[in-house]
Amino acid sequence: MEMIHVMTRHPETIHPDDTLAKAKEMMDAAGFRRLPVVKAGEVVGMLTERDLRAHAGYLESSKVNAAMSAPMVSVGPHSTVQKGHAIDCCSTKSAGCPSWMAGCWSES
Repeated sequence: MEMIHVMTRHPETIHPDDTLAKAKEMMDAAGFRRLPVVKAGEVVGMLTERDLRAHAGYLESSKVNAAMSAPMVSVGPHSTVQKGHAIDCCSTKSAGCPSWMAGCWSES
């Protein structure tokens, strides 16, 4: 099976210079557990609920780039799900595998 069949197309994203408070607001409003971090059209990292918890009390003053996991391993939308597992992008702490530019896939 190809990633295109299991990924979220056009996921919400956040910029590395945004605050963690903005990220938490976005995640809470939509029920997300992670956000791809995008700068100039490129995935530069992944921000997770775990990252936010690690910076509790500093969300207003901390930037996304201080908490995100980077660099990210990504696969193309026509890569197989098996390839995603084989390159270990699906078992990192972020548990998300960007399939850029088309979307984002994560295991539940």
